[in-house]
Amino acid sequence: MTGPVRHLHLTELRARVLSEDPAALEAWEALTNHLANVKRAREKGPRGFEKYYEACRQGLHRLSLLAGIKGISLYTSRHQFAADSKRAGHSHPQTAAEMGHASDRTAVTHYGRRVQGRPGTPLPLPSPEEVKTVRKKLGPSNGPHREQK
Repeated sequence: MTGPVRHLHLTELRARVLSEDPAALEAWEALTNHLANVKRAREKGPRGFEKYYEACRQGLHRLSLLAGIKGISLYTSRHQFAADSKRAGHSHPQTAAEMGHASDRTAVTHYGRRVQGRPGTPLPLPSPEEVKTVRKKLGPSNGPHREQK
């Protein structure tokens, strides 16, 4: 990990789970299992998380080959998350905080494009205190993002 731990509010996803949305329930269970695995991996010592990450990377690679899909990696999900955040109209600093970036420029210029975002995707919200710590390089952004060319 290269910086401080970020905190996300999962209220919208949790609300969908409580409303018995089967897809949201499946996503919630996968997320809670993954976070428990991350915690256990970190408790194993300095290399615990690195080993867990590598196992996840290799597992995803094998599954993508079985599905006949090339070019899928763990970073694919980061790109999709950024695109979904932009599509949902999150501000540049919000998107940066959600992704753990110190600057609002990184997520906006190097990760998924707004047009690739999925409408209606439930997204976590970053802690407002952490949004304030994001260095603003792109100027104000209220509402939907404009793609940087």
